[in-house]
Amino acid sequence: GVFCNAQAMFWRRELHERFGEFDVRLHYTMDYDLILRLTRLTGRKGFYRTLRPLGCFRVYPGQKTGAASAVDTVASEHRLIAQRENTAWKYRVTGRAVRLYYRGKRVRDYFRRGGSAYVMWKLGVARNPVEGM
Repeated sequence: GVFCNAQAMFWRRELHERFGEFDVRLHYTMDYDLILRLTRLTGRKGFYRTLRPLGCFRVYPGQKTGAASAVDTVASEHRLIAQRENTAWKYRVTGRAVRLYYRGKRVRDYFRRGGSAYVMWKLGVARNPVEGM
């Protein structure tokens, strides 16, 4: 039930030396695969969360993660990772219900952490919530 935004994660080279490289056979989900392996070996203590923005994600035409054609490939890569991690149950009916529950929980937690201020800022009805950090 923990959401990790791979675009906002940073790590040292030692992580790859200790836990392995990206699986380059995965075109879209190689970072997700690495995060799962790291989580399996370290648990949550392997991660540190900061509330201060350290990077940003740029959206531009032609990027690979924004392609509509990527949806099927991403889904098949997620299933491949699930088989490898012995979590293929996630793609059955029970797993879908569990994922839906955790997605709802993440949305609720996002708004509890102040996500509503960000949404209001993007809609133009409030100040930038990051100003003054």
